[in-house]
Amino acid sequence: MTDPPTTTSSAAPAASPVADAAPAPAAVGKGKQSRASFRLLGNYLAESRLQLAALVGLGLASGVAEALSLVLILQVAVGLTSGDSENVTVSLAGYEVVRPLSSLLVASAVVLVIQMVVTIGAAWNSAQIATSVMGRVRKEMLHGFFGASWPVVSGERVGELQETMTTQVLKVGLASQFFSQTMTSGLNFLALLVTAIAVDPGTAGVIVVPVFILFFLLRPVSRVAKAEARKGLTANYEYAAAVAETVGLAEEYQTFSVSPAVSADMDVLVDNVGRPWRNGRFLVRALPGLYQGIAGLLIVAGLGAFAATSEGSLAAIGTVVVLLVRAVTYGQGAQGSYHNLVEMLPNVERVDGLGERYAQNERVRGEAVLAPVQTIEFQNVTFAYVPGRDVLHDVSMTVSRGETLGVIGASGSGKSTLMQILLRLQIPGSGAYLVNGVEAADYSEASWADHVAVVPQVPRLIVGTIRENIDFYRGLDDEAIEHAARMAQIHDEILAFAEGYNTHTGPRASNVSGGQRQRICIARALAANPDLLLLDEPTSALDLRSESRFRDSLREISGTRSLVLITHRLSTLELCDRVLVLRDGHVEALRPIDELRGESEFYADTLRHAGIT
Repeated sequence: MTDPPTTTSSAAPAASPVADAAPAPAAVGKGKQSRASFRLLGNYLAESRLQLAALVGLGLASGVAEALSLVLILQVAVGLTSGDSENVTVSLAGYEVVRPLSSLLVASAVVLVIQMVVTIGAAWNSAQIATSVMGRVRKEMLHGFFGASWPVVSGERVGELQETMTTQVLKVGLASQFFSQTMTSGLNFLALLVTAIAVDPGTAGVIVVPVFILFFLLRPVSRVAKAEARKGLTANYEYAAAVAETVGLAEEYQTFSVSPAVSADMDVLVDNVGRPWRNGRFLVRALPGLYQGIAGLLIVAGLGAFAATSEGSLAAIGTVVVLLVRAVTYGQGAQGSYHNLVEMLPNVERVDGLGERYAQNERVRGEAVLAPVQTIEFQNVTFAYVPGRDVLHDVSMTVSRGETLGVIGASGSGKSTLMQILLRLQIPGSGAYLVNGVEAADYSEASWADHVAVVPQVPRLIVGTIRENIDFYRGLDDEAIEHAARMAQIHDEILAFAEGYNTHTGPRASNVSGGQRQRICIARALAANPDLLLLDEPTSALDLRSESRFRDSLREISGTRSLVLITHRLSTLELCDRVLVLRDGHVEALRPIDELRGESEFYADTLRHAGIT
């Protein structure tokens, strides 16, 4: 039963819908694109306004405290050369203060302590902002995924959501932290610069102007880093999807002995990830040193030019030089943080693009309360995944309470699409799907889940105990869980485990067989006592004995609820009151099984292949 078109991929998969959701680099100009990226980051930081405001205050306080401590220490040191420890002169912005050496040393110590306290506060605030952003984005992303329509959710490639929720959201958090660091380093730089100008405007001006010019000259390097980061981001998504696929198909790869070919494709993906990462790491390491070296040369050149044309106070010049050297360090930090921030922006774009995709394709949510299911009805339902290529065409049927409807048909006839519409995962393109005479989409999700359950074709377990797998987050009591296990013919086998219902299992656990995994999923569906039960090949992994016992269980429950059963097993069809035969998306027949042979060519052909005459 594999009707919907599925995305096939090798170890080197094609571009995904998620990747396509991100803004294309060539779509807008570089300047506009960068501004858009910063606006996206600003949206994520919007709920941390108070923390950002506090960070501005702490950054300024830290810079002022450091500048003041340097002025005090340097001018005290120069003042000591006079030999008068009781009358040390400190000058700043044209003002002079004469104090004893001991008082100035105490003041320096106090200022340094203040600087340490506000620096620690700024560091904590920055980390808290990043943590808040990551937590908020992860919660919104997960809620968006759960709230998105089934076509969007089912279109996700394996590994992409995991990559987004882990690596990419982490980098969004890092982007917010680099933003904080750039801001605090810039504020420290500004405080030291203003102090240097206050001490000696001439000396500071000669040196500072080239440093500012340098900052803007190095901006193209950050643009290169962003381009490399975008390449690396796309390559990482491809690699993550391929790794997830490799884990899922490990058995087949070994069985078919194609591991060398898969490894060769994976090697290409590894190289694709490695090149932009290498280039980005090179720029991260090289840029700060380049900035510091050129800034140092500019300071030396500025001092030389100033010495050749002017005379100044030795204490003032020395203080300005030390302040500017320290400012250059903060400038280097700001440049490095800004570079790292720009490198993270493609991740912000990608995460925001995926979040927007979920938001724009939100699942339709009704509000009506579903009473016990009396009838389900298809009225001329047509559905197509691609316009003009109907998978189901003009399908009509009615199932009453207590009736069991079998659904059969060749592969590609529309069975799984029919099941997805019954589950409200897909919405008919035309026609109507009614439950108790009301559009199925109008019912609330909570009341729908109270009455409708499914046994999927592929049984999937969560990591947890058998009890938790049957309960499936619904808070059912032990009696309901064990009763469902008995109906699914798995209770005795569960008790045979050393830990019984507390036995731990999972998606690929070896302690349960394929048949046991399927019966646990059958018990999961029966545990809430649904009155509409949809079963997709429920006995495909059962041995003959278990299948026979499960059919007995279905007979017991079939009279009190509606069952829709997709199956290829002729023995299972014997349970059905009527059988719907699909052929190329059309209803070939809808009859009781004893009338079906004369109405359905597909059913007659199935009997012939089974040797039944």
